[in-house]
Amino acid sequence: AEAVLGKDGLSFVQAPVPVLVRPVPHMIESYPGYASVLAAWAFGEVDCLHGLFGAWRHWLAAYRPDAVVCDFSPVAQWSAHLCGYPVMQIALPWELPPGRQHLPVFPHGRGAGREALIATEARVLANSQEVCRREDLPPPGCLGQLYEADRRLVTGLAELDCYGPQR
Repeated sequence: AEAVLGKDGLSFVQAPVPVLVRPVPHMIESYPGYASVLAAWAFGEVDCLHGLFGAWRHWLAAYRPDAVVCDFSPVAQWSAHLCGYPVMQIALPWELPPGRQHLPVFPHGRGAGREALIATEARVLANSQEVCRREDLPPPGCLGQLYEADRRLVTGLAELDCYGPQR
């Protein structure tokens, strides 16, 4: 960012990012469902999620934005929403699964065991609920509440939506 923005005199601040305890695959094929993506990016470890939520809470308090625009930033989006900031989500269709009790499985993940997927969902939900308990905030009742937004802009073609008719 410094090489691009700094030379033109634009100021910027590094967003909080998780310190991952293990490498995270960057190919979507590595994840059988959206809960697996959330688990890999901080929602899978309660202390990591809590620390990252705290970093976002302090970042938001320091800069007090009028609104937060997120493009696949699950923890930032969830944190901004919990802290009462208006949130706009710009998303590819796969980044915005239907909000319901169990998240859909990605087409390439249909061979994954349903029990393992449900266990991952339960862990992600329990970790987010624990962070809310520690912060005295209302906990989410389902995974869909982790990516609530005031406004959404889905960028993609309906024909390429991996959730398709599940919406």
